[in-house]
Amino acid sequence: MLPEPTIFAPEVGTTFTSVTTGPCACHTVCVNDEGKAYTFGRNELGQLGHGDKMNRGAPTAVKALENVRVTKAACGKTHTLFLTSGGEVWACGSNKFGELGLGKTSESENAPKQIGALGSKVVDIGAGEEFSVIVTEDGSVFSFGHPDQGALGHGTNGKFIISTGREGFREESTPKRIAQWHLSDIKGKDYLGNIQAPPSVKRVFCGKKHTLAVDAEGGIWSWGCNGYGRLGLNDPHDRLRPCKIEFFSGPHAVKNADLVTAGGATSAAVDGIGMLYTWGQIKKVGESQVRAGKDIEVSAGNRPGRDRRSAPGAGARARGPSERRGTGKLRRWSQEDHSFPFRITPAGCPRN
Repeated sequence: MLPEPTIFAPEVGTTFTSVTTGPCACHTVCVNDEGKAYTFGRNELGQLGHGDKMNRGAPTAVKALENVRVTKAACGKTHTLFLTSGGEVWACGSNKFGELGLGKTSESENAPKQIGALGSKVVDIGAGEEFSVIVTEDGSVFSFGHPDQGALGHGTNGKFIISTGREGFREESTPKRIAQWHLSDIKGKDYLGNIQAPPSVKRVFCGKKHTLAVDAEGGIWSWGCNGYGRLGLNDPHDRLRPCKIEFFSGPHAVKNADLVTAGGATSAAVDGIGMLYTWGQIKKVGESQVRAGKDIEVSAGNRPGRDRRSAPGAGARARGPSERRGTGKLRRWSQEDHSFPFRITPAGCPRN
């Protein structure tokens, strides 16, 4: 355990340009200015890529990747993806559910192995708890790994009956293109609305069991587990296929895809006018409250695009300490989750 921040770069004699971990990972990938990958942390399933299962307490060069230039990494719970400048993807770690995309399952792969070509260069990667997502140069999205709760976006949760009281999952061990994209409809089958033309996706962000995708127009799509409303679709239901978060369009379309993120049970994005919105779990303990509870009074116009007033729970009366504007103090609200994006305004900023 490190009780205080520690500077690693001088120790290993290099300059890091990016540091990557994940919402459910206990390991980290650092990439230096020469495109070399260094990893450290837990390594019980070979997720560090060093050919063994020994933990590392400091950044250690991944020798298996010394002949390629790494541009990005993605960390799942116990697996890792590496993207190279040539648009190739290498993967290591747990492969129990095919999350490495190698066309087979296995307990683990202790050294990085290259995922087969997809007909177009890969431009972005993401990793959830036990699944992975990649984006190709033509804007297509591929996913593989554990399908539970629709995490892969292929229209199924992969469940099947093994015997009485026993369920199994049909994993996807080869990258499979996500073919159908929808609007959200609470009354539709599987809560899916009209089919939309597949968007040209530029970036993906994976939480524990959900994914956000940002398209070329700045729109955001979401799928997978929707506990705490982390998909931003204004309800608590999982989505087996990508659905568009309609709020992020027009002036609210995302201009900088780097300002989007998916956490374990939360999501956040900065829209086209520079406002930060968050949705999903905002309280560590307590019951889920997808709709406003009896402790909160919410106006009919507090959805994004209608009530543009203040921070999480705009238009709501909070239980607990009263709001004090202009003090620089953190404010607390009684809502425990939000199922659609709420705008965050720093204390003291004018409302519009």
